Amino acid sequence: MPPPRRSSDDTSKFWANVVITAVHGSDGQLLGFAKVTRDLTEREGERLARAEAEAVAEDMARQQKDREVFVAVLGHDLRNPLNSIDIAAHHLLRLENIPDVVLRTASRIVSSCARMKRLIDHILDFARVRYGGGLHLDKDRTNLHDVCREVLSDLELQGKADRIRFSVGRKLPYASDAARLCDALIS
Repeated sequence: MPPPRRSSDDTSKFWANVVITAVHGSDGQLLGFAKVTRDLTEREGERLARAEAEAVAEDMARQQKDREVFVAVLGHDLRNPLNSIDIAAHHLLRLENIPDVVLRTASRIVSSCARMKRLIDHILDFARVRYGGGLHLDKDRTNLHDVCREVLSDLELQGKADRIRFSVGRKLPYASDAARLCDALIS
């Protein structure tokens, strides 16, 4: 509880601690009172500043947690419509006697769905890292040729590969997280 506010002779207000002591004579008779007033304005100002800083920090922490929960919920909610698209594309791939253009398009949709699922996983990874859960990497033997070929195929479908030349004389084995590498190359 803050100390009471007092008025000085010039009627300005300040925080103070006041001690009033009865003063008695040698015969025990009350002579009057002694009053000691300590100005606590600076100390109270520091206390109020600390309380305000703590309130701001708590509010910022709450807002950060709300953002992280939002990202996590968003990541999960994006999966439902994406799964419907993926299932429909897989269904098209199982049909017989479909034109090549539909087959290629359905294959690209499946590939793009897989990449989108990875992006959603990245959003969820971000939320996990912010909550202190850490980040999981799948460091498997990866063939850079295959990763680059997949990226190029996606870019061709988007019409963005017209100036890209890709040529490799041999396979390029590499230990990495292929999905994250693919996403990085597309970005």
